[in-house]
Amino acid sequence: QAEDGIRDYKVTGVQTCALPIWAWGRSIETGRPAVDRGVRLDDAMLKIRRQVIQELMCRFAVDFTDLGVDAPEVFVNECPHLQAMEDDGLLKLSRNGVEVTDWGRWLIRVVAAVFDPDTAAEGSGSTP
Repeated sequence: QAEDGIRDYKVTGVQTCALPIWAWGRSIETGRPAVDRGVRLDDAMLKIRRQVIQELMCRFAVDFTDLGVDAPEVFVNECPHLQAMEDDGLLKLSRNGVEVTDWGRWLIRVVAAVFDPDTAAEGSGSTP
């Protein structure tokens, strides 16, 4: 699989196979869009959640003010989970931001999952 994929070293420092080159080339040759799957995202709250998750996964921090969001008001259900993670030493909370600690970086997917509406209901292991 390594030979037929595009590697991205810049995002996480880990090699990831983002798109099979042969499928992309075939799509271009046949005049089809060169995407595996497309999703239209019209829900404004899902767009915000996506940005929050991306910031956490890529930068280990998010400033909700930069996103135009008052986190304690918008993420009411998430706040107890974040507080439990802060109590566990995984992150530091500020008035309108989250910064993941060195320990929390090992569990960044768990931290980010707090903001994912599809996985938030499953629990993260930390209970408020």
